[in-house]
Amino acid sequence: PQSPPSLRMSDSAAYGLELAPEAYAKIILHAAQHPSRPVCGLMLGGEGAGGGVSVEECVALFHSYPMGPMLELALMQVDEVCKTSKKDIVGCYWANELLEDTVRRAEMR
Repeated sequence: PQSPPSLRMSDSAAYGLELAPEAYAKIILHAAQHPSRPVCGLMLGGEGAGGGVSVEECVALFHSYPMGPMLELALMQVDEVCKTSKKDIVGCYWANELLEDTVRRAEMR
């Protein structure tokens, strides 16, 4: 089966997403720092121009599979940061530990 193309920063406008270069860099660097581990984190921002989503900042959470209690605590801490910085949690990111693992097109919607 053919793999879907990977999402690049230049593709973000097609999805109604404004992704700050610093946020994009944090995601890439988080994955690069832990190349043999799954990584995940949260995207913070708000409503962008034209009703899309603006990602202004990212918070790296785990470089392992998140467990319920740790994830709940991390979400509570990020929620407190959002209250003081006037930002919202607008998304999450996940990178698999294996390059061959791909996301099916239906999961990208």
